[in-house]
Amino acid sequence: MPEHTPKHKLTRHSRGWVKKINRKTKWVCSFKVAETAAEADDYYERHFSRLWKDREELPGKTNLDDLRLSDIANGFIARKKSALDAGEITQRTYDEYCECVQAFLDSVGATRPVRGVIDDTMAFGRFRRECAAKFGPHRLAKFVIIIRSLFKWASAPPLRLPAPAYGSEFDLPSRATFRHHRRAKRAEHGPLIFTADEVKKLTKKASPTMRAMILLGLVGYGNTDLATLPASVVNLDTMVIDYARNKTGADRRVPLWPEHADAIAKVIALKRPAQPGRAGLLFRTRFGLAYVRGRKDQIGMQFSVLCKSAGVVQNGRNFYSLRRTFRTHADTAGDQRAAALIMGHDVGDVGGLYVQNITDERLRAVCDRVKKAVFPDGIPAARKEPKKKEPKPTKKS
Repeated sequence: MPEHTPKHKLTRHSRGWVKKINRKTKWVCSFKVAETAAEADDYYERHFSRLWKDREELPGKTNLDDLRLSDIANGFIARKKSALDAGEITQRTYDEYCECVQAFLDSVGATRPVRGVIDDTMAFGRFRRECAAKFGPHRLAKFVIIIRSLFKWASAPPLRLPAPAYGSEFDLPSRATFRHHRRAKRAEHGPLIFTADEVKKLTKKASPTMRAMILLGLVGYGNTDLATLPASVVNLDTMVIDYARNKTGADRRVPLWPEHADAIAKVIALKRPAQPGRAGLLFRTRFGLAYVRGRKDQIGMQFSVLCKSAGVVQNGRNFYSLRRTFRTHADTAGDQRAAALIMGHDVGDVGGLYVQNITDERLRAVCDRVKKAVFPDGIPAARKEPKKKEPKPTKKS
């Protein structure tokens, strides 16, 4: 029989002490560090306290049999809130975590004991079917991943819950499902890009701010990209924006057209107020806020109004379709790596690790190819803003 320490059940090994942590045998220390069982327990407490101390996220819940599903859900969301405060995730991502976890609690039962949920394969399958009835495969996959992340977090220290019995009905959607969904959407809505005539109508009717956003959308910028773009990274001298993409952290370098510089200069000239923490943003609302805040996307809403005004409405098409328009025409330039760098994408092959530099000439060639495709007759001039009426002088009494 192997020898175990009395307090923390460390096991005597041939060269020292080990312990099974989270179902895996981990090395603790050698006999030179702790010769006796009592010394081994003491060493474990001093150096591995984060694994055995009381659960800080769940005060009063030291017995796993007392845990309810809402307890681990609250602990998980608390960790995500810490990640949000540290800038590791965005407000939108945090809101998605909250929405998904709340939907799971509503489906399975917030007050159910965790032990019972872990072994309830039918509960996971039922929740997935409910999501599949409401969402497409992309959002369904996101919800499945979030719930798996919840229980993965709970299976690690300090909780160390057993892995749930998900069953085969809680799998991610297959690649075939994604392909069928994409094909059905294309058949229903058609290509989700804008024609040259539609882009012309949009740029002619757009406000100065929306015009700048549209022109940047046509070189690969999406809604959140623009809402989080610092003014300091827009270099109008070199006509380049060199700034990693917030969503993925991937490198991104975007050459600008002369029309970009004119439009951005007009946005800067607006001198809009800034709420705390928003002063560095290039685009701010008239109240000094970011254009995208959680699920509230004012870029998308204002662009939708502009599309209706310009008569270019099509179901399934939105501001992000400008990014699709760019990538569709950029592909004809035949320089995938340059297009990916402008988009903030990772090509994903081994060769990308060896490419140390992509010249601005290659990047400009791609953007100029897109400009020629979407503005064959040149970019139309910005609309003339109505002159502000000066107040009439008051008559002296």
